[in-house]
Amino acid sequence: MAHTTLLRDGAMATELERAGVAMHPTLWSATSLLTHADAVLAVHKSYIEAGADVLTTATYQCSSEGFARAGYSHDEYLKALRNGVRLASQARAIQARPMQEQLLQAQPLKIYGGVGSVGAALADGSEFTAAYSRTTDEYYAFHDERIRVLAAEGIDALLLETMPRLDEVLVAAGIAMSIKLPTVIMFSITSDARLPDGNTLEQAAYALSVFDNVIGIGVNCCSTALIPRAMQALRGATTLPLVALPNRCDHWLPDERRWETGHEHTDWNTLVPMWLDYGMGLVGGCCHTRPEDIAAMRAILDSSSSR
Repeated sequence: MAHTTLLRDGAMATELERAGVAMHPTLWSATSLLTHADAVLAVHKSYIEAGADVLTTATYQCSSEGFARAGYSHDEYLKALRNGVRLASQARAIQARPMQEQLLQAQPLKIYGGVGSVGAALADGSEFTAAYSRTTDEYYAFHDERIRVLAAEGIDALLLETMPRLDEVLVAAGIAMSIKLPTVIMFSITSDARLPDGNTLEQAAYALSVFDNVIGIGVNCCSTALIPRAMQALRGATTLPLVALPNRCDHWLPDERRWETGHEHTDWNTLVPMWLDYGMGLVGGCCHTRPEDIAAMRAILDSSSSR
């Protein structure tokens, strides 16, 4: 199944840390939108230079609940949320992708508004365990304002990232559909390629088939070794473009709150062409991926499209 494959950027937090920006213990890179805007802008520019088609706003941890728990005001939360889109937009405006102006058929650079789950806001690793539950109204209250704010700032699509619970995704996708906002959905998955809440990827795909705003479905923040199994499951259940944004051979251990270095293959020249066979709409990187990883993927995608 043929789809235009876009290339998303990679990690934000580790690039900020390399630039000397300390991460907040619960809000991670989100506070950098208030305190280190220039550093966030520089990371966005580095991914444009690497050849990304899609920039993700650094708003994954921007939630009113999370900011309030960390002692920030609601106005500060809204400022961070808006700054996330504005900085990505500024990067897009001042630095075009190399050679892009010479490509008559080039896709314009897109900005996707990244948001995480209730589990991410809890900052206890439950975005990987689904060890929380809320009512439909509570999920709506958690997601509604920030989705509408991001949309009002002009994002091209909403990116629901590292989502462990199908019930929560259905609510968030419904909010986006009510304002006609294109939405890409990425689940966190277990070692057997299921959602942490127990649903299969096939069940998730079937449930989301009623949403006409969903433009892609897939997984992120997982091992590269899990991508083929996840893509096989999804391709058997949906015709939507698929999404694969793995980590760079590192695994987050939520109970220990640390990264463990993995040993699986990270040769993008082997991995990415294999993924493309599934009909990918979006590929790129998640945690610990760097601009050089995105540049490597860019070369592979360009080579594949020229054949």
